[in-house]
Amino acid sequence: MENLPQEMPQPKVMSITLRAGLEETIKNHFEDVNVDELFDLLVRKLEEASSITESCESVSLFILLKRIQN
Repeated sequence: MENLPQEMPQPKVMSITLRAGLEETIKNHFEDVNVDELFDLLVRKLEEASSITESCESVSLFILLKRIQN
């Protein structure tokens, strides 16, 4: 079976998609997290890495969240 070429989604679209699936989990685990700020940062990071991801056939996502002790 042949793989069809696919365009990488735009960073904002990727962020919105991930937010739809992860927002409640993040809110439940980190009560005081600013979700808007977190996903805005993700968009910026994806934009910075766009030249790297454009040359790849697939992208793996690994996110490590760490609570900051006050």
